[in-house]
Amino acid sequence: MAKVTPKPLRSTFIDTVPMKPGVYIIWITNAVGGLTILYVGMSKVSIRTRLYKHLRHADNDHLKKYVLAYGPLLKFCYSIRSPSRIKAKETRLIKKLCPKTNISENS
Repeated sequence: MAKVTPKPLRSTFIDTVPMKPGVYIIWITNAVGGLTILYVGMSKVSIRTRLYKHLRHADNDHLKKYVLAYGPLLKFCYSIRSPSRIKAKETRLIKKLCPKTNISENS
């Protein structure tokens, strides 16, 4: 991903995300500053809409546990991509980062 500024996974910050296709990463920082990557996702239409679904616990039960437990501590970043390149980028990031809640992709 290009150089990005991490943002808290809260509606105030999600509102600033463009309604464009792309990939995104959700993580939590631990007490010693290390990162635990929780989820890598994509949207062929609107990253903003997908992030709101996660914030509202709409579709991933594994990620839902983290959102409920650590909500304000979660961070995200995103990258705008052309629809034809989104799936390949998401797949590469999942293989590289091994997120905890992308269960089917990590198996």
